[in-house]
Amino acid sequence: MSPEQRAAKIHRLSIKNSEAAHASFMEYLSNNGVQLLSEDIVQYCKVQMLARGSFLFKDGDLHKHLWFVSTGAVTLQTEYDGNRVVSNFYFDKMLCNTISELKHKTEYSAQCMEKTTVIGIKQESLNKLCLKYPSLAEFLMKHHLQAFRFAQHRVQSFQVMSAQERYCEYVDPYPELLQRFNLGDVANYLGIRQETLSRLRRVACRKDFYAKAW
Repeated sequence: MSPEQRAAKIHRLSIKNSEAAHASFMEYLSNNGVQLLSEDIVQYCKVQMLARGSFLFKDGDLHKHLWFVSTGAVTLQTEYDGNRVVSNFYFDKMLCNTISELKHKTEYSAQCMEKTTVIGIKQESLNKLCLKYPSLAEFLMKHHLQAFRFAQHRVQSFQVMSAQERYCEYVDPYPELLQRFNLGDVANYLGIRQETLSRLRRVACRKDFYAKAW
């Protein structure tokens, strides 16, 4: 294959991936009661393809985009007293939330755990879309509120829930976490050692596992 043919093939693949990502985002919004015109999606929603191990953004970066993970897997992490803390996981058809406000420096890093395709919407573009589509603004407000409540609940879980209960609450409903993310990161997210996570995985198949959790 000549360099020209290789470049043409890469270009066609890029177009195909972009079209698939835009369609995925439109479907996600439609499922949440938001209908956007396809031309607005193409104009304002920019597609990026990232390799495994690369960062979507890093601690200290200016938070300029709302991110949607079309395909792939992303770990959201930060540091506290010199220790790495895993805050959340995002995979196919999920909005990537941080507590950081747009146009402010973020305290988080988002790293791709596998080849990942994302859509990024800049603050200015997001403002235009929300003005044109009030349903989008309403959805994003509800989504951010739900994310904030989830974060609060997770913090409280470290005070009132056992490791087994947290496993049942946050991991068991999402088998992708154990299949697509580093087990050490999943253990970090649950606030337990990796050995404890391995033990919980082994006993999760027992009939009395969930009865004992609750």
